Amino acid sequence: MLRHQLEDVRGSTIDENGSLDLLCGTAAVARVEKRVPTEGEATDVDGTTIHYLLHVVGGKLKELEVYKDDSSRSPPASGSGRGQGRGPGMKPWHQSRCGAPGGT
Repeated sequence: MLRHQLEDVRGSTIDENGSLDLLCGTAAVARVEKRVPTEGEATDVDGTTIHYLLHVVGGKLKELEVYKDDSSRSPPASGSGRGQGRGPGMKPWHQSRCGAPGGT
């Protein structure tokens, strides 16, 4: 159901790490047991681990939290759409090798 929600989601940057506040436009509701049902990680160009936590509130995508182990920031990739975006083509702002977080 979370993947279905990605088809109609808007996001806006909420912090300097590139975390996104998500607004889901679909009526579909996912049954999840925890607020953070999935998370992922990647290695940034400087070798530091970047963490991605997908927050779900009331069965809806709510936030993609992004942070690095050392609390530093990655420079935004040029043309990344930093600021406001619309899914599913929303692209990560950093220059690391990462995949989209999984979902149910």
